[in-house]
Amino acid sequence: MAIFHPVAGDYDRLVAHQLDAAGIPWNGPANRSLAESVAGRALLGLLDLPATAWRRGDVIEWLSSAPIVDGDPPRPVAAARWMRSRGALVS
Repeated sequence: MAIFHPVAGDYDRLVAHQLDAAGIPWNGPANRSLAESVAGRALLGLLDLPATAWRRGDVIEWLSSAPIVDGDPPRPVAAARWMRSRGALVS
């Protein structure tokens, strides 16, 4: 079964809301932009870092903004470790 409606806009959100409320599983285009998602905000934040000259506070804020992973197997990057490393650099 399919639901067709005119151009995107309010209809897609309304249909998604009604299907969710009725407990009907559905698949279709996302109702939000990538920039509205955690992954999108993390990517945009990363792309903004060079403009801030990679200031330590901005990097730590970015690391804390999303579940950033590194390594093989992937492990979360702990922003707190970056914050503590400042003491080692200042000493």
